[in-house]
Amino acid sequence: MIEEVVSIELPVHERMVIKKNRLTPKDYAGEPVPRISIVTGIHGDELDGQYVCYEVIRRVNNNLERLKGIIDIYPDVNPLGIDTGSRGIPMFELDMNRVFPGDNNGAVAESVAAGIVNDIIGSDFCLDIHSSNIFVREMPQVRLNEENAERLLPFAKMLNADFVWIFSSITVLDATLAYSLNHLGVPTLVAEMGVGNRINREYSQQLIDGIFNLMSNLGIWEIPEADNKIAVREPIISTEGEVNFLTAKESGIFVPSINSCGNIHMGDAIGDIIEPIEGRIIQHIESPVDGIVFTLRENPVVYKGALLARVHGGRVMKKEVLYSLKGIYRENFEIEGYRFGHGEKSACIVGAMRGNEIQQLYICSQLIKVLKDLEMRGAISHNHEILVIPSANRFSMNVEKRFWPVDNTDINRMFPGDEAGDTTKQIAAAIFESSKGYSYGIQFASFYMPGDFIPHVRMMETGYQSASLANLFGLQYVVIRKPKPMDTATLNYSWQMNGTNAFSIYTNSTDMVDEKSARQAVSSVLRFLTRMGILKYNNHSGYIASVINEYDLSAVKTYDAGFYKRLKEPGDPVVHNEVIGQVIDPCEGYVKSEILSPTDGIVFFAHTAPLVMGNEVVYKIIRRMHE
Repeated sequence: MIEEVVSIELPVHERMVIKKNRLTPKDYAGEPVPRISIVTGIHGDELDGQYVCYEVIRRVNNNLERLKGIIDIYPDVNPLGIDTGSRGIPMFELDMNRVFPGDNNGAVAESVAAGIVNDIIGSDFCLDIHSSNIFVREMPQVRLNEENAERLLPFAKMLNADFVWIFSSITVLDATLAYSLNHLGVPTLVAEMGVGNRINREYSQQLIDGIFNLMSNLGIWEIPEADNKIAVREPIISTEGEVNFLTAKESGIFVPSINSCGNIHMGDAIGDIIEPIEGRIIQHIESPVDGIVFTLRENPVVYKGALLARVHGGRVMKKEVLYSLKGIYRENFEIEGYRFGHGEKSACIVGAMRGNEIQQLYICSQLIKVLKDLEMRGAISHNHEILVIPSANRFSMNVEKRFWPVDNTDINRMFPGDEAGDTTKQIAAAIFESSKGYSYGIQFASFYMPGDFIPHVRMMETGYQSASLANLFGLQYVVIRKPKPMDTATLNYSWQMNGTNAFSIYTNSTDMVDEKSARQAVSSVLRFLTRMGILKYNNHSGYIASVINEYDLSAVKTYDAGFYKRLKEPGDPVVHNEVIGQVIDPCEGYVKSEILSPTDGIVFFAHTAPLVMGNEVVYKIIRRMHE
């Protein structure tokens, strides 16, 4: 049914009429049903929406039995703009999308805007369709305000767009139709595609499929079970910080090197700005990141500052100083943090806390490298932040001391720290302040005794531990230990007591790099972050972990002191009474005693220091379970 929404008398025997087509179910008698409003033509040079409206109406009329709600279609809310090829309202040279929500008692443009808004109010949903302008081409995309992102993002994903762009509230204009309707209680999304004064049939069909999918989810359109479900694209979700704006540095003629929007690699040519009089290239434009070109210049005439392209990808890793301590004879002591993504505090990862934790520092360096690449490719999920602190004690590391070099105190026995306390307590306080509040805390830790482990996840039994979450790392073992008094001053314990799910990852090396276990540790973290929805990353599923209590491990001790000869490695199987090590007299070289396995099992921990004392733990063994 065609209805008049607004009618304005023009000066010379003519009326400007804004119409809508209301589509209702068969035998509709006015009962409450869901309602969607589809609006287009706010700008007179945006024509893709005209085809979209036509096609939606055609499909509905051909299958009216599937219609279960109301569809209000507003194909042309700026009819004089479309008729004259003007972007704005021609008699006022005014952008219509800058006068909403309008004013019934205001000027003509404001009263028209108010009439449109008043007619849409009561809809369960509204889609505002745009087509960019005559200067740039847009890949099919949905745009929404971060203020409404949590509420509207699920609907945006239904629209079969390639791209969803979430704007910060600061950059959103209050006078747009979408902003006004959202604040008036009508959930509204903005769709952008194509180029001004043109119809891109492919783009339009893509959005039309998305509209029917959206209407199906809203209960407005029924898809018979016999039909296949509408297949929609999984869009890239982007924030402003993930969008690179490429602009003209000089005026000239833009000649693109690519034919359309799509994937691009860092360094790939996007185009050149040429000087036709002198016959030279004055600017060569390359992609600064691996990503996707979702906006491309269409009009070749450019002046300095003109938009040439928008490329999604490569939110820049943010490196910042989390704590600084003035040095006396050395450079200032600094703890650096590397932030990836933006939004909720999802995961904090801490590496070397002690000066000999070389492996832990190396693992963090490799993880930072991977995360930087993933961020460039847009693989960090929307509204997630990751913080990596690779080293908290470079002063000790640079002089090969395990603990703080001035007073030999252990930073990881000073948590939660004290801003007014001793130096290491102040350092601990700074680390804890930067790392608290994250959903997940991951620490690459080392044992107080020198040795190698089977790579595993370790958790303290505080009442807040979760073995099921620890299993998501995909390592072979999860070890749960009862905290000792000294453990209550660790970062892991403080995390748990303050609401962070905390995990310690141990590898089979500390004071030297072990590539194999480092790769395994990096993979385990990426696997966990992916499974928690923080990353978009494909990797192997890993192991289903065996959960063991630390007290179930068999400790193997020496009887004598001297040189220690290790005969078994972590992961090696052993049998009861098997010789797994020797203690050798340091002066005369004879074997003072043999170290025997007390049980059948697997070596979990193996001592690495060349000298041992009597009664020192040199192995820990997982007892083999027999049928």
